[in-house]
Amino acid sequence: MAAEKKVILGFVGLPCAGKGTAIEYLVKKHGFFYSSTSDEIREEIRQRGQEITRDNLQKTAGELRQKYGADIWAQRAWEEVLKSGKKKAVVDAIRAVEEIKFLKKQRGFYLVAVLADPKIRFQRMKERNREGDPQTWEEFLAMEERDKNTGGRNIDACLQMADFEIKNNDTVEQLEKQIESVLPLINFLPRKDDFEVKRKVSFYK
Repeated sequence: MAAEKKVILGFVGLPCAGKGTAIEYLVKKHGFFYSSTSDEIREEIRQRGQEITRDNLQKTAGELRQKYGADIWAQRAWEEVLKSGKKKAVVDAIRAVEEIKFLKKQRGFYLVAVLADPKIRFQRMKERNREGDPQTWEEFLAMEERDKNTGGRNIDACLQMADFEIKNNDTVEQLEKQIESVLPLINFLPRKDDFEVKRKVSFYK
């Protein structure tokens, strides 16, 4: 029997596109190990004996990027994948181009972008009713612009680096079907950066 290939999937997406739902499906249905850059930042804050607040998250993340490089949190998340010994894993909370550049150097890594139309994402945001979420369409648009290029992040550029795109404008069941369509292609199609001309496989309903 052939040895199981290593499959590490990184996920990028704007708020309420469905990235978390896709990751949860892979973890529960297919046994993927979960690693997150955000969890690594939280762990650093705990080790410092500080309270985990939004300000401390941003401050700590930026401080270590300045000290060790823009890909430091991706490096730490990758170390957790290696320590797990698992052949299948997901890396969550990827937000910077340098993080993706680091991860794409690792064997078996592919980047998946989960997309959804802005009005659908806004509706999902209203339904989840989380404290601090925008309450009007205008507030939502302002948040989008503010968050796209702050704290070393460039979400648009990250989305453009994806090897696979999944459009999540429909039901959870449709999202899961698209994920199942992606999995057989992993390690059979070259990654985008293996081409002189960039290539992307998209799964749109």
